[in-house]
Amino acid sequence: MGRCLRPCQQAVGPAEYAGETDRVAEFLRNQRTFSRRPAENERERLSVEMDFEGAATAHARCKRIGEVIAQRDEMAGELESLNAIAVAPSREKNAVSLGWLRGG
Repeated sequence: MGRCLRPCQQAVGPAEYAGETDRVAEFLRNQRTFSRRPAENERERLSVEMDFEGAATAHARCKRIGEVIAQRDEMAGELESLNAIAVAPSREKNAVSLGWLRGG
């Protein structure tokens, strides 16, 4: 919650929103190797160029990336690679029902 870039309110343009969604997809595909280095490099470049407003935006992006990386787990990924077992109450007394999900 609270991470939406608000494209419907035109807080960001279509190109920036598309870039963010591409980065999220890349993060989900490559959790183990995902790096926030590109965002940090952008922040540093903007700072050197004295674009402090842009650097502040890039810094906020770096912070968000760090927060997301800290929360990731093995369930975050592409649906096609998800295998799971759902355990639900059964109609029978003292029993459960199992549901299987293989390959999304």
